[in-house]
Amino acid sequence: MNHDEYEAIARKILAEYQTRYPSQIVAAGIYGSVAYNEMTLWSDLEMMIVVSENIVPREERFFAGPLLIECDIVTPSQLWKGAHRVTVEWGLEADAYRHQWVLWDPGQWFDRLRMHAVQIPSQAFEHALQESWWMFYEWGCKWRSAMMQKDADRIVSLSWKLAWLAALRWALFTRKPFRSERTMWRDMREANTVLTKLLDALKTPYYLGIQEALHDLWTQTNEWGRPSTVPERIGQLFLA
Repeated sequence: MNHDEYEAIARKILAEYQTRYPSQIVAAGIYGSVAYNEMTLWSDLEMMIVVSENIVPREERFFAGPLLIECDIVTPSQLWKGAHRVTVEWGLEADAYRHQWVLWDPGQWFDRLRMHAVQIPSQAFEHALQESWWMFYEWGCKWRSAMMQKDADRIVSLSWKLAWLAALRWALFTRKPFRSERTMWRDMREANTVLTKLLDALKTPYYLGIQEALHDLWTQTNEWGRPSTVPERIGQLFLA
């Protein structure tokens, strides 16, 4: 499907919601890969319908022919609050508030939302980095346990978890969100040679070099959100 076909489907869906809520729709748009015109054969259509505050927010999923539709029915206050919410997964959540393919917006609501979304207080990022630091250390300990037990399946799955979390921590540290999980690894290969070393190790026969790559990654990132007082062995997490 091409850009015009996605737009035709989206506008048909919007018309159905406008019939359901004839005077209560504030704005409507598309986010995700379709909003960037980067969809593939298997891309779904992610829509955002902004409605009056008296409507109950919800997520609706359905099919338009073979195309999966994910439609978020959201209120202005819900979006406004969400645009400043910084979780560990902010790097994958933030783009929806910053980039939309606008279908209907007579009051320029999305313009105001995008301005609001880039004015997040520093403390919010610092808090998420601290939370993710504890997650990374805990997963690192699980990885060491898997190594001691020679549990190859857990070693590989935990290595991917640590790579994923490192990418999210990078987004928090740099305050640059990804367009999607689809682009995350490509973006990280361009931005961070240390994480790239781990990704390459995960593609090698017998996964050679994973431990060294994890140690290098931890050395690079363990100061981000690190607690003020930690044991001496923290820096040796991935060393033999």
